[in-house]
Amino acid sequence: MAEGHQGRVTLATVPSVASRLMPEFLAAFVDRYPDININLHDENAEFVCRLVANGEVDLGISSVWVQDETLAFSPLFEDNVGVVMRKDHPLARRRSLKWQELTDERFIANGTSRLLKHTPAASLVDNNDFFISNMISLLAMLEAGSGITTLPRLAFPINNDKLCFVPLSEPKLVRKIGIIKQASRSLSPSAQALEKMIHAELAGMAIS
Repeated sequence: MAEGHQGRVTLATVPSVASRLMPEFLAAFVDRYPDININLHDENAEFVCRLVANGEVDLGISSVWVQDETLAFSPLFEDNVGVVMRKDHPLARRRSLKWQELTDERFIANGTSRLLKHTPAASLVDNNDFFISNMISLLAMLEAGSGITTLPRLAFPINNDKLCFVPLSEPKLVRKIGIIKQASRSLSPSAQALEKMIHAELAGMAIS
């Protein structure tokens, strides 16, 4: 246990990381450390930060919306933001889009739409027609043709045959994903082992 080969680690991640990256990563981690038990929480970015700040989890993998001196953030990779719509939408064949081209579209805001705040595209969020926080409900609305939205690339469901992702070029936005931990708290050896492997396997990765 002192060497980090046994123990329990609690980890909180945003849903896109939990579904796209964690299955393969955690399978590899368990193979390397079979006696370490992992508890994984799937929460939005704000709640991930709250869980870490309250000491309810050892580590978080998320973006940080608000600076907090009690949290330490170590960047892993950047996730480009794009426009998500039905494949039969008139803009679906574009290689990239400017935010001005979206002003006449019915915009569905979601939890990651705050990335547009304090940018020239902020009016899209301010004048949204819907706000949907649940990803399953959001995708259902998009598939029904009820509007368009913006999402980080990692959050886009790659196996969805009804929707497409078009990069947003103006403004070019990225979501910075990293490891979050308490700045003043020492990690257990098993949590240190997990943190080290996350950096080794996920840092600098390209999202496609």
